[in-house]
Amino acid sequence: MKKPTNRKERLHFIALKCGYKVAEALYILTDREVKELFELKYKHLKEMPNYTEQSAICIRCHSEVETEFNTYCCCGMNRAVYDRDGWERDIKDYGDNSRLEADADFIANGYQLN
Repeated sequence: MKKPTNRKERLHFIALKCGYKVAEALYILTDREVKELFELKYKHLKEMPNYTEQSAICIRCHSEVETEFNTYCCCGMNRAVYDRDGWERDIKDYGDNSRLEADADFIANGYQLN
């Protein structure tokens, strides 16, 4: 692949290497700023493998987590948990009134994952 020479090509290349969300964040930059950033990072970017979106799984409900500005899974908006500490923190933050079904088993097991 030849080195991108204009804004559109540079942003496309960044999306290919870093993902669409990273490239989308750069749309607010001017053409000159995109070029400067691109020239600064090009050596590193061309060595990187192409970006592949990783899907995250919530360990509480075992469903795929969708992320935009918030996280969404079967637990609800911004309730996805990825590790034991996060699950424990979520239970403490939301309190007794917002406990989910799997929370009771997690608490009964002494905050240990099965």
